Amino acid sequence: MVTKARVEQGQVVELLTAEPFPEFHPSLVWVNCSGDVAVGWTYEHGEFAPPKPPTAESIADAYIGALQREMDSTARSRGYDDIKSAITYLQSSIPKFAAEAAALCVWRDAVWRYGLEQIASVQVASKPLPSIEDFVSAMPPIEWPEGV
Repeated sequence: MVTKARVEQGQVVELLTAEPFPEFHPSLVWVNCSGDVAVGWTYEHGEFAPPKPPTAESIADAYIGALQREMDSTARSRGYDDIKSAITYLQSSIPKFAAEAAALCVWRDAVWRYGLEQIASVQVASKPLPSIEDFVSAMPPIEWPEGV
């Protein structure tokens, strides 16, 4: 039996063990490998390597990115491109836009305060790392203006 790894852009995306090994389209790159190689490993200069563990910085970036996506999605739910563009309406002469921009601005600050406090707590090991879904679902809710 032969084991081969299918490699795309320097990453193992599939493993197959077979005898005989089937023929595939030449655009699919299959490389002989040992049994300890796994999907997600890298392949560079003829060598396989396990993925590098995430760094504290890359983990924090993933959580911050999740907050940003949620804030942008919330702004889009009111017809804005993203939260940044929504907040440009703070000085709008249209009361509805100005009020929504103000609410988003207050909420954005509360979300960042929450996110940075949570990340700091995890970094000093005073609390375990929550899933990104739990982290996002615990962020402060927005309070939209009424009657505008």
